[in-house]
Amino acid sequence: MKLIFCPHCHDIFRIVSNKVRRCVCGKSAGIYITETNAEIYGHAIPLGFSNDSFIKALNNRKENKSVKFNAFVIEEKCPTVIHKYAGEFSD
Repeated sequence: MKLIFCPHCHDIFRIVSNKVRRCVCGKSAGIYITETNAEIYGHAIPLGFSNDSFIKALNNRKENKSVKFNAFVIEEKCPTVIHKYAGEFSD
């Protein structure tokens, strides 16, 4: 799963495949272009979750346990993330 962090408004949001999603201030956005590949726009910083560890943590929640899961900042040169441009953008 990929999320976007906006360094300006500190919004964190999930991207989807059917439309570009934006942060609260509008300076960062992203969209899935395939099942695993994403395009990000503006000042967006992509974040990732390890799906397996996230599901494990969710399952433990049902048993009233807090379990950490793996999340990470995706590197600047990543084959599954295309950064279109650094400036602000519009539709």
